[in-house]
Amino acid sequence: PIAVSNTDLLANKSNKAIADDNRLETYPTWSPEGASLAFVERLATANGDDFEPVIKVVSRSTGALEATLLAGQFANIREVDWQRGSGATGIAFAARNDGKRPKDRKYFVYTLDTGVPGAVPTQVIEGRSPSWSPNNQELLFTAENVKLSIINLDTGAIRTGSTSNGSQGDWRR
Repeated sequence: PIAVSNTDLLANKSNKAIADDNRLETYPTWSPEGASLAFVERLATANGDDFEPVIKVVSRSTGALEATLLAGQFANIREVDWQRGSGATGIAFAARNDGKRPKDRKYFVYTLDTGVPGAVPTQVIEGRSPSWSPNNQELLFTAENVKLSIINLDTGAIRTGSTSNGSQGDWRR
């Protein structure tokens, strides 16, 4: 489960459950103002044999569900990151196609504007672990050749850096 903890030393310490059931919740990311939390949740399918990944957005103050995104669209969703800056509504995430054979299963980086009802995700490039640049014009990601790379979202130009050694880049740190 995902919970938010009050870390103000002068206030009563408390935890508020954001996602309090027994579903698998991973990859949390805060909205720019910290008012909402997006995360990946895996929901049991109707037959109970598998899990369907979705991205959920919940209110920090109330824990109320604000949106469920991408239901039924991907075989796996990983590594969600929210755009930077006041009022930003875009997220980036990595998702796997549903190739029948393991060698055909690849991850791609997508973007999605959560502020547009019914918005369709845009496939950006093959890779994982997206992280928005401070100006939201570029995405840092781990390419399939395990190299940290940056793609300019306007031009499509790619700069490739060093091998990531299994780590993922993060523009915020």
